[in-house]
Amino acid sequence: DDRLWGRRFTYQNQRLLYWPLLMSGDFDLMKPFFDYYWHLLPVRKAITKAWFGHEGAYYRENIEPTGGERDCSKNGHDRETKPLKTPPGGNKGDGYYHSYYFTSGLETTAMMIEYVKFTGDRRFRDEVLVPFAREVLLFYDKHYPRDTNGRLRLDPAQVLETWWVAVNPAPDVAGLHFCLKNLLAMNAGTAADRAHWQRLHSELPPVPMQEIDGRKALAPADTWSHRRNAENGELYPVFPFTLFGVGHGTKELVEWTMQHRSNPDRFGNKCWTQDQIHWAYAGNAVEAAEGLVRRFRWASPLCRFPLYGSEGPDSCPDFDHFGSGSIALQRMLVQEADGKILLLPAWPATWDADFKLHLSDHTIVSGKVEGGRLVRWDVQPASRRKDVTVFQPQPMPVRPVVPKNDHPLRVGLDSQGGSRFAGELGRLSVLRGWVKPERIRELANGDRHVALAGEDVLVSVLHPKVGDTLPVDAEALSEPVTFEAWIQPAAKEAGRIFDKLTAGRNDGMLIDCWPGLSLRVIAGANERHWRDVLSPGRWHHLAVQLDRHRIRVYLDGKPMRP
Repeated sequence: DDRLWGRRFTYQNQRLLYWPLLMSGDFDLMKPFFDYYWHLLPVRKAITKAWFGHEGAYYRENIEPTGGERDCSKNGHDRETKPLKTPPGGNKGDGYYHSYYFTSGLETTAMMIEYVKFTGDRRFRDEVLVPFAREVLLFYDKHYPRDTNGRLRLDPAQVLETWWVAVNPAPDVAGLHFCLKNLLAMNAGTAADRAHWQRLHSELPPVPMQEIDGRKALAPADTWSHRRNAENGELYPVFPFTLFGVGHGTKELVEWTMQHRSNPDRFGNKCWTQDQIHWAYAGNAVEAAEGLVRRFRWASPLCRFPLYGSEGPDSCPDFDHFGSGSIALQRMLVQEADGKILLLPAWPATWDADFKLHLSDHTIVSGKVEGGRLVRWDVQPASRRKDVTVFQPQPMPVRPVVPKNDHPLRVGLDSQGGSRFAGELGRLSVLRGWVKPERIRELANGDRHVALAGEDVLVSVLHPKVGDTLPVDAEALSEPVTFEAWIQPAAKEAGRIFDKLTAGRNDGMLIDCWPGLSLRVIAGANERHWRDVLSPGRWHHLAVQLDRHRIRVYLDGKPMRP
């Protein structure tokens, strides 16, 4: 198990394997996850008391298998191994990724709450959930000051790993609201617990909001700065702490936030990113489905079975990649909110489905979508039929293969005059449609000094200059297309071969050798990488085929594995 982040339990990278087990009904498989964090509670209480001098228990994003803090760091600095004892107002962003990152305890509590809702397991509620939640919530109560209005002020704090300086980060504020609201609603705990939770709930700050172009949107925190990673903390009040979304009457708010989120579609929809989950809660089938297609194409070629995500910010085996996708798929089919059941809140009309999913209160909903219609559905027990709202599957637009923009199709250079191809460009061609594999082999073995001709050839040039543009109409790139090139890379070659996008954005397409003697292909939100596959000073034949959801690459006549 060669995990990129070593032996430690990294909460962000493991939680997404367990959330979908609720709706799949695999409740027994959640027990090891709960047991691990529950059995560490005495250790975490002792660490909290010893380090911070107050009661409660904090769970950091990254802990040892024993439950202890990190015992080493890359640079030998304590700031990397233990949370910082910074006074309110003293956080200047000189901490580390987990210096004030305590959200894990709240999310574990939220998952336990949902488990109790689904299973009705009162013994688990009383013997695990309540004592666990008691200590996690007590930590927040004791650890943070109150502002001049008597409200809890989370400072010093950070927004996950992304914003290192924050006041009242959205994930923690939303987590507190969600956990306290639900614990009080289920009448859990002792009278003393409920009195404490009621008082703490009354002292919570509101979930952070911001205004973008005159419209309200969720915010990462009340104040935030010092970006260091790529999470969308402003969307945590949507999931995992489900306070907003189509079922809560805030569809437009969530959708507007998604359109302006801090980190859209990072890592090519890989790993722990949650964009498709949040699009589902916004009721947007188009964005959720298109992102999910990209995600589900990213199986790792390093593993024997295609059950793990490809190597993104984590290494193989990456099990949060498909965990995130599973959650999104479930929420596209069914959501719950305040006792309501939403059927097909974000389902595309072009996808058929036959499904059966578990919900809270021992409820099971099933159905079949065929030809863009919900042809049958059922809910058990039948008494819950009155709680169901049925949505219609949403039509899917036909997207251009290469997103349209104002840039020409340029060779050897990006739109800002950078990423210059340092080697030699031979023949470069663009062909209509997907060329058959046997023809690609012929091109790879043929004469590179002869330009291509034929009805399917949109353009073919010999030895173009770096920065030349090719006369290819944008409409031609809206349909499946094949790019063909003979290239001789320079040493450490990382430059562009074809380019039609704004540098740093996914608003078109590019083919290049980044980060060095490699191949990278981007077409809209679709992206593929092959590291260290080119030889400097050698002529290579390259063929790249683009379709709406697919990228296929041939190097020297042979197909490249993803």
